[in-house]
Amino acid sequence: MRKIAAHRILLPDGRCLRMHVVEIDDNGNVVSFHPLEGEEAGAEFYPGEYVVSKSSNT
Repeated sequence: MRKIAAHRILLPDGRCLRMHVVEIDDNGNVVSFHPLEGEEAGAEFYPGEYVVSKSSNT
């Protein structure tokens, strides 16, 4: 499982989340997301925008 944090996270439905963490499973699926409230163990931080897209394998 990966935790990715960014200034802005763009979701496939068009929402833009500011300062959030997205949790992604080993298959690349978004499991959850929540606000970033300080440093979080195991989170990778990326400055700027992080775009979450739908898989083409559906």
